[in-house]
Amino acid sequence: MSYFGKELQSVDLLWRLRGGRDGLLFSCSECRKTVSLRRLAEELIAELGLQCPRCGEGKLCYRTSSPFLGCDRFPACRYTLDLQ
Repeated sequence: MSYFGKELQSVDLLWRLRGGRDGLLFSCSECRKTVSLRRLAEELIAELGLQCPRCGEGKLCYRTSSPFLGCDRFPACRYTLDLQ
């Protein structure tokens, strides 16, 4: 499984959810690396390649102003899906 372009070496590490200046983060208990939940969501949505249900042409992408998915063909297509 790829994780920001790198292979996960161990999945049995303890990850902690904590707050940071850029929002919520996962931090590894051993190596102290952190992963932004926003970046994780962006990568997951891009990897899934979800097609827009309204126009059928665009792909859904993660928007951060208030977490939602939107069509990448905006403003031609204004489909949104609230994530809150």
